[in-house]
Amino acid sequence: MSGVLNDCDALLQGADVRFLIGKGIVINLVASAPGFHLNSAGVPDLSKVTVTADLIGFDGTVSFSASGGTLTNATARSVDVNYASGAAIVTATIAAGGETFTRSLTIPVLRDGAAGSNGSNGTNGVSPNKNGIAFLYKWATSAPAKPSGTSTFGWSTASNTAYGGSDGWSISVPNNPGTPLIQLFVASIAVTDVAAATSTTVSYASSIVAAWAQNGANGSNGTNGTNGTNGTTGVQAGEAKVYQWAATIPAGPTGSPTFTWSNASFGAAPSNWTLTPSAAPSPGMTLWMARVGITDSAAAASTSFNWTAASILAVGYAGANGSNGSNGTDGSDGAEGVSYVTAYCASATASTTTAPAATTGKTSVPAVNGGGITGTWSKTVPALSSGQFMYQSDGLYNPATNQVTWSIPYWSSLKVGSLSAITANLGAITGGSIDIGTGATSWHVDAQGNMWIGAATYAAAPFRVSNTGAVRMSSADIVTPSGDLVLSSTSSLAQQAASNPNLVPGPRGWSTFYNGAYSWRNANGAFNNGEYIGLASLSTAGPYVAAESPPCGIVAGGTVTVSFDASCDSGTRMLNLNFYGPNVDTAAFQPILTTTFKRYVWTVTLPNVADAPKAFLRMWSGAAGAQIIISNIKVELGFKATPWCDNAITAENAKNRVFIPNLAALSGFFGNIEVGAGGAVRQGMTYYNQGVGFWLGDDGGVPKLMIGNPNGALMWWDGSQLQTKNLALLDPTFTAFTASLSGGAMTSSGANGSRSIGSRQIIGSGGKLPYRSYLWVVSDLEGNPAARTTISNETTDTVSVSASGTNASTRVRITGIITDANGMTASASFISTANFGTV
Repeated sequence: MSGVLNDCDALLQGADVRFLIGKGIVINLVASAPGFHLNSAGVPDLSKVTVTADLIGFDGTVSFSASGGTLTNATARSVDVNYASGAAIVTATIAAGGETFTRSLTIPVLRDGAAGSNGSNGTNGVSPNKNGIAFLYKWATSAPAKPSGTSTFGWSTASNTAYGGSDGWSISVPNNPGTPLIQLFVASIAVTDVAAATSTTVSYASSIVAAWAQNGANGSNGTNGTNGTNGTTGVQAGEAKVYQWAATIPAGPTGSPTFTWSNASFGAAPSNWTLTPSAAPSPGMTLWMARVGITDSAAAASTSFNWTAASILAVGYAGANGSNGSNGTDGSDGAEGVSYVTAYCASATASTTTAPAATTGKTSVPAVNGGGITGTWSKTVPALSSGQFMYQSDGLYNPATNQVTWSIPYWSSLKVGSLSAITANLGAITGGSIDIGTGATSWHVDAQGNMWIGAATYAAAPFRVSNTGAVRMSSADIVTPSGDLVLSSTSSLAQQAASNPNLVPGPRGWSTFYNGAYSWRNANGAFNNGEYIGLASLSTAGPYVAAESPPCGIVAGGTVTVSFDASCDSGTRMLNLNFYGPNVDTAAFQPILTTTFKRYVWTVTLPNVADAPKAFLRMWSGAAGAQIIISNIKVELGFKATPWCDNAITAENAKNRVFIPNLAALSGFFGNIEVGAGGAVRQGMTYYNQGVGFWLGDDGGVPKLMIGNPNGALMWWDGSQLQTKNLALLDPTFTAFTASLSGGAMTSSGANGSRSIGSRQIIGSGGKLPYRSYLWVVSDLEGNPAARTTISNETTDTVSVSASGTNASTRVRITGIITDANGMTASASFISTANFGTV
């Protein structure tokens, strides 16, 4: 809970001011402190503030003028403003392009407030209430209506002394009329009154009516009997009772205990119940009694009973505490509390993890080179030289010890020269976006991690990589380390067969299987990378077991050579293979397989038809025999079978192996791409630092990257440093950011004391999510020392407002401020008025 916080106002007033003017010219005026500061006696302890002008879009010498203060130490970009007697207004003036521009900044005066006066003593609280139970009684054959009259409850006897109703209810138990099945009904209600009361009028509208006893029905007349023998032993009666405190009527007790007649006991109380009334756990609770009537022969020593037969009655009530007395008088002023102080140091030291040693005196600063920072500490913000960091250490001054305890210093700001040709090991770079070059000779990375080259937008780029890893390029060449072409997107794979001979994927890339054929992969070295096709065994000749490759893309009339390794698990079995598809069905190759895993070669010419590229390689067997295993399958143009290479593209087999029939307009998810020794991925550039575009690869054993134009905008990694040239840093674009409130002004009037006024929520619209922080501040509009407004939850989106006072009013403006993820702020405010007593 906090009241009017002038420090928060000062923080808002001291935030950096940014002015934007026409023609792309920007002037920033930055103050080294939120304002001049006076202590509670009006003596300044911060009488000088440095104002710095930063120019964006133009250059020149700034002249400064001021009203309300004096200027010293003026330079081309900064000036010291000295406190005179109040706030000062500093104006920066500069001439550019035939025009004169001026911008002003107000330096406010912040003064510590005086301590408030003591409050008055509160009155004594009232005595607690007394509590009891009032009972009325009535015999009836069915449940009667609740008593309509009122009774007088005497506190000296804790019982009713009179009843004013005429509905048959009485304050004591009437004589049993003897009617069969008639019951004794009891109306009970809790009674509460002040401690001084001697009697209380009781209404029974909310009473509980329950039956306590019942007569049996008359039996039919029996025949006259003979003189009876001596009578049996008489009957004994008793009751078992347990107690429980609860706000509402509780669930009944459970169990079947034994009642001992000699001492009227029945053992332990059921769960949640007690044998005797206990102290009330809290005010407002009702004491409930569960009772069971028990009868048995007078000769019985004990009798079993069940608690399910219990009736439950309210027999007590715990009154709530009286209201609090009014506040007592305020105590005397307390000692000065711990306060916040700050010290600054300009230093070239890169980092530190050491806090400066404690110092003596509120205005003291850390020792020279304190906290592991090379430099001199001061209370004012020093000017920075190129390459220096502005370090800040926050301290807490304890007046009891006259000591300042300092925090570990941290960067407050960094000043560098020009980023246009900076060379540095940047480590992790966090920023909005990177743009090098323009149009067809540009390279870009946006804030979402998408990268593209050769166009202003991602969608139009001929080469682009999404933030999910999807790569799309309009053309590409894959070459060996020696520069030989492996794949090109300018022609079909079949046309490139001289350097890319295999026209079918590995067995795991086949997807059509019949009657028990399958593809698999294991660690068997005979299958090179472990992939193979299996044709299930047949006990007798029957339906063929077959596997089909994807279309091979063979040109019409083209000749191909098929080579593969195969065997059967036992005995011998014939394997069939041919090319099949629309208008294509070549003669079959039919080797007889044995248990020896060996390589077979077959050359065939496809018919000269337009559908030839759609034909696929088919392998099948309809002969009886053991399982067939086929692996290391290769289809290549021409009459010669070349040595087998793996089913994956690697540095060792990239020249001889690929799985896809055509790279034209290729788009897909590549996973990991490994570039071998001397290899590269490129577009535009023919080699590292040759041409315009990008080049990523191995240069003499050193991994290197270059993107852009060597004669223009450029970014490159030379194997040890990431460097840029003519880098354009773009200003971020912020969306509109506004704030509104869940309601308008709040007004409350009533008796003297304290009260809650209500709450308001601030709601942001636009800006960048998530919203980073919320802050509520209070400023007086009209008031009286006898009344004040306070707020709570001031760092959340919803503020709660309270006020207190005596015969006075308080009227304030409460302002909510939201900061979005870009650091932009939006605010909204409302008026709160509270009146107390006679105003």
